[in-house]
Amino acid sequence: GGFEHLWSLYKALTDKYKNAFVYLFNHPTTGTWMGATPETLLTQNENSLETVSLAGTQPKSERGKYTWEEKEAEEQQYVSDYIEELLQDLNFQYAIEGPATIEAGPVAHLMSKFRIKSNNEWDKTLDLLNELHPTPAVCGLPKDRAEEYIQKIEKHDRKFYTGYLGPINEDGTFRMFVNLRCMEVFENSLALYVGGGITSDSSPESEWKETQLKAETLKAVLL
Repeated sequence: GGFEHLWSLYKALTDKYKNAFVYLFNHPTTGTWMGATPETLLTQNENSLETVSLAGTQPKSERGKYTWEEKEAEEQQYVSDYIEELLQDLNFQYAIEGPATIEAGPVAHLMSKFRIKSNNEWDKTLDLLNELHPTPAVCGLPKDRAEEYIQKIEKHDRKFYTGYLGPINEDGTFRMFVNLRCMEVFENSLALYVGGGITSDSSPESEWKETQLKAETLKAVLL
């Protein structure tokens, strides 16, 4: 049956990607989606918030040793600067850890972690969430112009890809993740959604390879 097959795919993703947020989602009007995303958008803990700036991609190293090219370090710095500016504009106090390399299935990324003081002011937290999304990594900078440009040139509808989702608990704590490495499930087929960040130094060939590499996250459990 269809559901048993989906459930086994979901189980395979959870077994394979211990550091990712893995989900299986079904709704009568939007259909079925599944994914394994490595990227936290915003976490609300008891009295602090947490977000990350994640960018740059390379194949996972068997020896766990990584060197990053200037283009990737720059890409990640763009995202960090953007988050810092937001936090300062909204008068949040914060501390930064990193950047450091994190592994996500077949790939590795460069990531910095932001720990943010929070007095559980829900309105302020929602403001931050709305400002953080869409992130420079999935949209670009300056945000408004990039968004307008993407609407014009992208030939497909992203649907839920690059949106965000996650569990919200009764006590008000939550974990929101950017919906990357995801797929839409149809009756007899699957549509995989992956992408890459483009800067002025990007080479189309290596960007294409990067998206292929990211697709392996999902393809690894499908084939």
